[in-house]
Amino acid sequence: LAYTILQGIHGTALNWFRSYLSDRTFSVNFLGFESFSAAFQLGVLQGSILGSLLFSLYLQLLGTILRRHGISFHCYAGDCQIYLPLKQKDAFSIKPLLACLEDIKSWMSLNFLRCNSSKTEVTVWSYRTTIDLGHWQSILNLLLLTWVLRWTVILN
Repeated sequence: LAYTILQGIHGTALNWFRSYLSDRTFSVNFLGFESFSAAFQLGVLQGSILGSLLFSLYLQLLGTILRRHGISFHCYAGDCQIYLPLKQKDAFSIKPLLACLEDIKSWMSLNFLRCNSSKTEVTVWSYRTTIDLGHWQSILNLLLLTWVLRWTVILN
């Protein structure tokens, strides 16, 4: 509920969220057989009526982390793409990206989230054939593009 407070939700609306998110249980019904009820302590069920709204509130803090590192981004549904444009003189310095990834990793850990490495990709456009990503190299799916792209104008 701390995130809802950060977003300016208070009073009756905050109490409504608090009641929606507390003392919840769930069970699974499959082919007419129902499991025992279990306490649901974190998050909301996928597809719930407030799932998208609460997810958007949750991701506001991710945006704060990215902006603090000067990294551009956009999010859509459950995906987030981040961009770090570099000038040619320092085109091989991705330290800001690596520092940002460390902060995101910490934020995710504190918020009971984990990165799905099979869905996480880094695309590096570079003239160099090797770029040191540190320990992230083994975690991220890396696509390294090292050829020169030439843009030409085509006139009719």
